[in-house]
Amino acid sequence: MITQALKAFAHLGDLRRGINMHHTISSRINNDSYIFASLIHFYSYIKNNQANKAMDLFNEINKPNDVIIILLFNTCVQLGTAEASNLAERVSKTILQLFYSNPHLLTSLLDALMKCAQLLFNRSTSKILSIYEATMNEYSKDKNPSKTLNLFYQMK
Repeated sequence: MITQALKAFAHLGDLRRGINMHHTISSRINNDSYIFASLIHFYSYIKNNQANKAMDLFNEINKPNDVIIILLFNTCVQLGTAEASNLAERVSKTILQLFYSNPHLLTSLLDALMKCAQLLFNRSTSKILSIYEATMNEYSKDKNPSKTLNLFYQMK
């Protein structure tokens, strides 16, 4: 019931009531991975603009399950910061064996890292040739020739 309420608050963009619920249940969350996952979803949901809070919650979890890790990677995508990218990379190194048996987790990590890289490229104020080259190489590896060529034509 708590998880559904948090999900509803996230979709409605009702930050105040979601935070109130978080404070009300804070004594129970350490033992319930479902509530933790719902809180991370609530704080990372794009309408709430609270992705940093979701990252803070993730850092409180001792042994996150795959659902929580997928939510973390989605949060990293939303933030698109160097810090978020570093967190996604750090988490991926600690759970590497799990990736090979869980395609959803692997897909989520790849999406997070690729979007973070693309956001970092787009936000770069001083793009030098090596930045273009690295980004174009990744687009080529991903078999995305149109993005590679578009980037080539953007170079000045």
